[in-house]
Amino acid sequence: MMRTALARIGGPLLFLVALLGADAGSVGDSERAAARTAVPTTLDRTTYLERYLETFPTRATAVGRHDLDAELERLDEESRRLWLAFNRGVIPGLERLLDDPDTDFALRLDTEMVLGEARRQVFDLDVLRRPRRDPLWWTGTIGNATVFLLVRDDRPEVERLEAAAARARQLPRLAAEARRALSSSDPAEIAPEIAALA
Repeated sequence: MMRTALARIGGPLLFLVALLGADAGSVGDSERAAARTAVPTTLDRTTYLERYLETFPTRATAVGRHDLDAELERLDEESRRLWLAFNRGVIPGLERLLDDPDTDFALRLDTEMVLGEARRQVFDLDVLRRPRRDPLWWTGTIGNATVFLLVRDDRPEVERLEAAAARARQLPRLAAEARRALSSSDPAEIAPEIAALA
């Protein structure tokens, strides 16, 4: 029933919201540090979900996960390289799981969602090279950095404002990462109409 309702939401966060429905807990700092550089050969949905939320904390806030509210994405070249390697590394295992006729229906659904997202991440980062060519890839994150902290009322106002201030202090760093990535490409690869929207 939850997946049926979520199917109407659409957008890139669908898989994240669906997986969060089953795994709404938080992970400690030591587990996050270990997961940040790991490229697993096997994967469960929690592993991918935690890594995704660690990489995109503003999206965690958007779906109601609050342990990363004061964090802002780190999208420098090394962080993007690790995220790309992680996604590349999980795809073969996910494909094997889907090829296995003994994979049960619920696990198959979760696996299809995670596999689709992993493939999309590889396509965005490696084929389209969006961080180097698409200013909107950056402005989406920057623009939403504090929005969900301010419009949601499921947390005390003081906590939300403190988290918003913590994220705002990190915006210059993220903007510098965007500037470095976009300036490393040939300007002809950045469509002027996209740059105007950003």
